[in-house]
Amino acid sequence: MRQDWEPEDLTEVWTLPEDDMKRVRRLELPADLFADPPEKLVDAWRARASKEYPANLERMKPPGPHRAQPAPLP
Repeated sequence: MRQDWEPEDLTEVWTLPEDDMKRVRRLELPADLFADPPEKLVDAWRARASKEYPANLERMKPPGPHRAQPAPLP
């Protein structure tokens, strides 16, 4: 672990999550959006995640609105 932290480094580390939270709040999602997921869905994701390496899980993410999608073939 790094021992020679400068004050600027700490400021940078602590502001990143705050910026992320501001972006999420700007979406104005309902507070209860993820409050009650079906137990079957949670169990399925747990089973899937327990069998995979973290790098594989990253690759399996479904494409979202912020990701480029390939153009359809003619």
